[in-house]
Amino acid sequence: MSPSPSTPSDRIHRLGRLNVLLYLMRHGTAEPSAGSDRERPLTDYGRGQVSNAAEKLLANEVSPGCLVHSPLRRAYETAAILGTHFPHLELVELEEVVPAGDTLYAALHRRELVDPLVVGHAPGLPNMATLLLASGGRLDFHCATVAGFEVDTFPPTEPGLLLYFAATPTRRIDLNEGS
Repeated sequence: MSPSPSTPSDRIHRLGRLNVLLYLMRHGTAEPSAGSDRERPLTDYGRGQVSNAAEKLLANEVSPGCLVHSPLRRAYETAAILGTHFPHLELVELEEVVPAGDTLYAALHRRELVDPLVVGHAPGLPNMATLLLASGGRLDFHCATVAGFEVDTFPPTEPGLLLYFAATPTRRIDLNEGS
């Protein structure tokens, strides 16, 4: 019998095969408009969301193997903030993060990325997370939400095991503020 892993990101040997971890994170809150959709930056609130999410990951001893992001500015900025909390991790830009799904799995497999934390967008990443759930449930992916799964391979051939989920609370807007 294999020893228990010391952290959730340790490679897990189960059922006679070596599994991998996949973390999915939606980018932090971005400006509603900034010219093109690709150039929308994070808001100050969004940067705070990402920093809080990174602190939760560290507090829960989650240690991804690399930070993968789409080429869209808000995803890059999210990954860069995560990189300040995980300075030893490589930042990898993949166009395949934008549509997510099978094209992303193929890119992760081709690049031989180990235990990636993928920063991307709705609806792609939330749809991937839903498909990984064996229960058929749906995860609510607000901005800066992170879900971690154990999967058998890229692409997974069976449902994943949800190991970590941290949703960032949505911000309430006080309609009386400033009145």
